Parts: sequence; C-alpha cells; structure tokens
Amino acid sequence: MKRTLILTLLLSACGRPPQATGFTPGTYACHIESAYTVADDTLTVRADLTVTRRVTFRRRGGSLQHTTLTYTGVWDGQKLQLAQNGVILVFSQNKLTVQNQIYRKL
Repeated sequence: MKRTLILTLLLSACGRPPQATGFTPGTYACHIESAYTVADDTLTVRADLTVTRRVTFRRRGGSLQHTTLTYTGVWDGQKLQLAQNGVILVFSQNKLTVQNQIYRKL
C-alpha cells in the first residue's frame, strides 16, 4: 500500500507528457484585418485529406464577397501538403498553422 502511494506521488509529480501533435480533422477559423480588408477564413479538414477553404471578405467601403476552394492533401506523418499549390499545413494542439497564419479549431 505504502509503495503504491509513493509510486503514484512520484508519477504525478513528473507531470503529464506533452500532447502528441498530428493530423486532426475538423474546422479551423482565422480572422484577418488590414488597413483595406476584413476577412474570415475557414478551413475544413476531412479525414480523407480533403481541405475546403471558405473565405468571406469585405474591402473597406465595399460589399461582402465569398470564395470557396477545395484541395486534396498528402500527409507525410508530420504535416499536410496541399497537392494543388504546395501549401503546407502544420497541426498542433487545437490550432493549425498555414504559412504565417494561425487557425483556431472550432
């Protein structure tokens, strides 16, 4: 009993191991603003490595515009590379990094 308690305390003191990073299907969103444009960018990543990008944007003083693009990707065990344009998607805990933009998982 005493030995089990000591072992439990030692293991809990070590903390949790870091979460494994890897391919995580789901929907990710990013809000982008500049001096001339406001945009909401949504990426839907499916288990079959299909990525759908939906962008809604408005130029300052302009009308709302929508764009939808669909890509297929190649998973190499660490990152997802889109076949059509070579863009690399890197997954980490509840976020997705594409070039210099960070998308949060919804």
